[in-house]
Amino acid sequence: NAFATTMYTFSLTVLAIAFELFKCFPHPNGLSSLRVSPDVMCYSSEWNAMLVVGIAAILVYFVFAFSLFSYVLHKAPQRYHDPIFRRTWKFLLVKWRPNCWWFGQVFLLKGVFINLTLVLFQAGALQVLWAVATLTLYAVSVMILHPWRHQFANILDNVVTLALMSIGLVSICYAI
Repeated sequence: NAFATTMYTFSLTVLAIAFELFKCFPHPNGLSSLRVSPDVMCYSSEWNAMLVVGIAAILVYFVFAFSLFSYVLHKAPQRYHDPIFRRTWKFLLVKWRPNCWWFGQVFLLKGVFINLTLVLFQAGALQVLWAVATLTLYAVSVMILHPWRHQFANILDNVVTLALMSIGLVSICYAI
């Protein structure tokens, strides 16, 4: 339980660090460098050595963990009566209302899509649009479902998400 809780808590952080490997910026000579470390050329032997670790982190901390947690949440309605199951997987279920026990996965996916912004798009306007679209889908789902166990958490989540969307929409004027 402690290991899985830690993995769940830090999976987006590890994923964000692993995605840094795919955030390159171009040079006039046609080569590109990592944004976080301009002295490392993308697709060089040094970059390829880091690629193995980055892909392993993505596979373990996202693909494996997300699949495991999805499987557990799929089984949760049938196994919730078992006290050992409830104690083991409490960290997945405790934050959400009983009819939205699965919403933690939506929360994680929002983080993944936000982290993918700089990996997928080079243009500032596209980055902002992707982030705002992701936040819009998330905000609408929170508004409709009210997934958090406490109503104040639903309100706060929407206020923060709408504030981020507003900042993104205002900043698009400067991204073009």
